[in-house]
Amino acid sequence: MKRAFTLIELLVVIAIIAILAAILFPVFAQAKAAAKKISALSGMKQTGTAIQIYLADADDQFPMGFGACWWQPSDGGWAQDTKPYIKNLPILRDPSDPLSKAGWQNWLTTNADGVNISFVSNGMIRWDGTTNSLFGIMGMVQGSGSGGNRCGSTPWMGRDTTNATAVTNSAETIALTARYGSQIAWGPGSSILGQDWWDWTGHAGLIPSGTAANTPYSANGALVNKNRQFGAVTVGAYGEKQNFVFADSHAKTLDPRSTNPNESANPERNMWNAYR
Repeated sequence: MKRAFTLIELLVVIAIIAILAAILFPVFAQAKAAAKKISALSGMKQTGTAIQIYLADADDQFPMGFGACWWQPSDGGWAQDTKPYIKNLPILRDPSDPLSKAGWQNWLTTNADGVNISFVSNGMIRWDGTTNSLFGIMGMVQGSGSGGNRCGSTPWMGRDTTNATAVTNSAETIALTARYGSQIAWGPGSSILGQDWWDWTGHAGLIPSGTAANTPYSANGALVNKNRQFGAVTVGAYGEKQNFVFADSHAKTLDPRSTNPNESANPERNMWNAYR
């Protein structure tokens, strides 16, 4: 005669399974997040390598962040100009990026050229004593020396492109990082400019600052980060860290606040300034 399980025995087995699930599911979730981070870091590394190949073909001149007319499909920009070396859109996407278009301009969400990417260039703008200039690696082209007359309007920037030979510490200068919800087509959709002026575009513009107030950072009415110290660099998917590619093409994971811990006291530690 076969003996069936008693109700108590079934309940004990179910309880054991529930306990094991409670222990293992968080572990599985952490492993999945770690795999996504590694995949994203690999994609960024490949993108950094593509930029290095571009440099070899462009006399050591980094591609612009975006061109004078603000329309990358026709005007150019780093994400467009490196296409021949990448040839694979998923490389420009972080697996943790939901690829939302919520922060885009309304007209761009229905435009076929508006393609989601996850990575943005360091296009930091700073006052150089005379005018605003590019202190990052790949930013806005709005000067007179490189045709950056914004389609006929008066140029207002000084230096607006970067030559690799001018970067004082390429191994410690950021070229790319992650900002979810970005896009490849229009204006600062693929760059961080480090200025509040450009938040009206729908894309957060601030670089991290370890000394900023620990308050929420919103742009165009949308919450970007709960802590303003992270600036426009997306955090949350990987704790308080994110992936970065440097001007020499190596990639690593960092706390964004460590990239610019205290610009006033230690300007040489601001990894966004290519000329420090």
